Amino acid sequence: MTPVFLHIQTMRLARAPSLAQSWIVTGLMASLFLSGSAGLINQVVWQRALKVFLGGSETISCMVVVFVFLGGLGWGSFWVGRRLKSVERPWNLLGRIELLLAVVNCLICWLLSLDLSAF
Repeated sequence: MTPVFLHIQTMRLARAPSLAQSWIVTGLMASLFLSGSAGLINQVVWQRALKVFLGGSETISCMVVVFVFLGGLGWGSFWVGRRLKSVERPWNLLGRIELLLAVVNCLICWLLSLDLSAF
């Protein structure tokens, strides 16, 4: 007998997902978990790097990190919210955005490692 689930939003009964669908859902959940973990690690690393870069001020580095995070969250929500209905594969778009963020983080880490005292 196949288990039956109740969808709260539509209030209708649905069959349990197949084995292939459950692997896809598990993979998506794992990737979202890893993405969130990377975001938290990224926040801590940036706060500590900015603390060193800004002369040891924990308060200013924390303020900058939170400001940039909330600004990016708001701007991204506004920008993607307008365009998401026309996107065929939203998960593909999320993957591309995550890869772009990784490249930007590597670029900024490289820029912070440069000795800019000559300028």
